Amino acid sequence: MKSVFFLGVIVFGGVWLSSQSDSQSFSQTLERFKSEYNQHDIQPITLSYVTNIQNVASAKALKEQQEFFETYQSTLKTFPFEELSDKEQLYHQILTYEIELNIERIELESKWLKQNKHLKGTRLFDEKMGKEWYAYFLKKWIDKELTPDTAFEFGEKEFEKVKQAMKNLIENSGLNPVEFQQKWKENPYSIGSKTEVREQYETLNAEVLKNAKRYFPEVQGLPSLQITESTNSAMAIAPAYYDNDTFYYNFFDAEYDGRDMGWIYIHEGVPGHHYQHHFARQANNPLDIFYYSSYAEGWAAYIEQYGSMLGAYKTPFDTYAWLQWDLVRSVRVALDVGLNYYGWSDEKALLYWQQHIPNKDDMGKREIKRMKQWPVQVITYKYGKQLLDELRADIKKPKDLKTFHLWVLENGNIPLSVLKQHVGKKLHKWTLQENRYEAQTKTIDQTISSLYQVISGDKGQERDWDFLRYLFHPEAKFVASGKRKDGTTGVRYVLIEEYIESSGKWMLENGFFENEMKREVQQFGHIAQVFSSFECFNNLEDKAPFMRGINSIQLLYTGKRWQVINIYFTQESEENPIPQEYDKN
Repeated sequence: MKSVFFLGVIVFGGVWLSSQSDSQSFSQTLERFKSEYNQHDIQPITLSYVTNIQNVASAKALKEQQEFFETYQSTLKTFPFEELSDKEQLYHQILTYEIELNIERIELESKWLKQNKHLKGTRLFDEKMGKEWYAYFLKKWIDKELTPDTAFEFGEKEFEKVKQAMKNLIENSGLNPVEFQQKWKENPYSIGSKTEVREQYETLNAEVLKNAKRYFPEVQGLPSLQITESTNSAMAIAPAYYDNDTFYYNFFDAEYDGRDMGWIYIHEGVPGHHYQHHFARQANNPLDIFYYSSYAEGWAAYIEQYGSMLGAYKTPFDTYAWLQWDLVRSVRVALDVGLNYYGWSDEKALLYWQQHIPNKDDMGKREIKRMKQWPVQVITYKYGKQLLDELRADIKKPKDLKTFHLWVLENGNIPLSVLKQHVGKKLHKWTLQENRYEAQTKTIDQTISSLYQVISGDKGQERDWDFLRYLFHPEAKFVASGKRKDGTTGVRYVLIEEYIESSGKWMLENGFFENEMKREVQQFGHIAQVFSSFECFNNLEDKAPFMRGINSIQLLYTGKRWQVINIYFTQESEENPIPQEYDKN
């Protein structure tokens, strides 16, 4: 007889609420928009504010752009939002976002042309309409919901958080602050050989790939990441960068600081930009003509906090190196607003830098110069990370983190406020589901009853496999015991996902009901053992079961609910009938 398991995987397809013709019409609208958008030759934003303003189109071209965006703004309103599929709703939100932002851009650029302004090229605050330009660039680079004042307040809160994290790290290191700083200055982690730097990055790559699978989805399918020293002088300003499946590192001086290698690698490589770009390529986003730096850089900054879990931070000094750079990013947020919107002088900006990052004046001067020429870009890292941190909230379990990270990445590069709505909606449904599931597993009786109910159903009836997964510990096994062909007795170990895959289709095609006959519970504190006899039917009208047996179920009380650790079972046979005390008859 074919073994029937009551665990399995069902992959649910999307539910299309709109008619096929409406769906095709919306898809065609996206295709037409993309084609016509490219015909308008709208220049992408660049790092240099001077270049961006010099790229303003003619008054005639701006008028044509205005008509184009307003036409599609009206077209979008003809599609009832609630009747679109989840994916279509997402694309509707992205397109609405872009249309509104472009209409705002056109109004600003038209005003600039009418006033015939000339550029000084020193910084945005010194330009006519400089504060208006800065407010727009903030929306374009970061998100259209962000204002300069909010960005400044955010930056000041962030560097205080990072300072506290650095203080906590030192306290937990086993060294007093003086000893820690002394060892930091000694730096036994310097590397003098370019060959050794490359080898260590290769080793780091292998270690992170091994560990990332626990917290991030689809790591196994990544294209190989090439690691090589950069020869591009234009990129010498950065310690490393990523491009086209290649991680480039810069070897500036006679020695390479090995303490920085961990955060640099995971930011640019896995699970940073290389990993993120893999998802973007697979997303097939019809609106991939738009790019959101705060999403891309925010993700790469967000994953740096997983350095220790990924094996990238081997010592407290590796973590401290990351926090030092995170402090730089945090201070830059407030500095950028101060220089370009509030009008701080270079002297005031440097003094602000020195208050929070002492003994690095050369870096401070370089960063001030950068922010004056390339306003706003430095804010992308911290603001994107902060939004992801808020969305993740208290998600900590590896399997839950994998789900969350999939939701963030699966649609490719999208605006932060749209991402917040999209993932927030999923998290809300998830929370409601978790609350409902938890209410059904408060007691041993509820948990065992739920176990039998969730796998039972008529032919063609979908099972709630998410609830089944919830009932089991992530590493739980289903252990089937029985006689082999040679007469010996053996066992077969099956993980939950394997079990769902092997049995889900069979249950759907044949119908399956597993009913409990009798139960014996033994409990000691937070652990429990349940002997539960069962009988199986294809439908409720069947008079005789096609299989009977006993489940030995081990459970754990987590503090909130009972969770199945393992199920060990065997079927009844003529040689081995169910004992009378477990038989309902």
